[in-house]
Amino acid sequence: MTGEFQPAQKNFNSLPYELRQQLIKEGKAPVEFNIDEVVSLFLYEHDVIIQRPNKRPGVETSDGLLYAVVGPLAFANAALKNQTKAAALAEWTTWKQWALSHTDFYQFKQNTQAKIEQINIDFESWFHSKDGKERVFQFIAKQEAENKKETIMLLIIIASLLILFILIFLILFLISRA
Repeated sequence: MTGEFQPAQKNFNSLPYELRQQLIKEGKAPVEFNIDEVVSLFLYEHDVIIQRPNKRPGVETSDGLLYAVVGPLAFANAALKNQTKAAALAEWTTWKQWALSHTDFYQFKQNTQAKIEQINIDFESWFHSKDGKERVFQFIAKQEAENKKETIMLLIIIASLLILFILIFLILFLISRA
């Protein structure tokens, strides 16, 4: 390993996407505190298996376009989807309120927050350690080598096509002169 971190590699979010994904899979990534995820964990510990809805209900632009193209049947299907989303959101809200008002939730939240803070401290320690820096530099060096190979291959293809074009032009020129 040579050099020090450059400004673009001083935090996790500034790393290349592929490296961030690898680190997340390996469990070497910072964790953000999200109250909905804490509620989900709390509910799971109390044997309540429920998924948080990803979107709020409402008519989407694509639903309107679908209605214009296909007609009322497709629009009824979109309305049914929105009704299902609304029901899932209502169920989630009910369970979330139950969890937030539970007597054990505050302590669970504090413990979870402490664990997240420790994970983030451990990550920062690893990220700025010799191993973390080497990992980042190795990944970036590998990416640069791959980019260099791709650039060379592209130049070879362009040069080959240019030579082929010149040869075809010369052959056609010689044929037309004969």
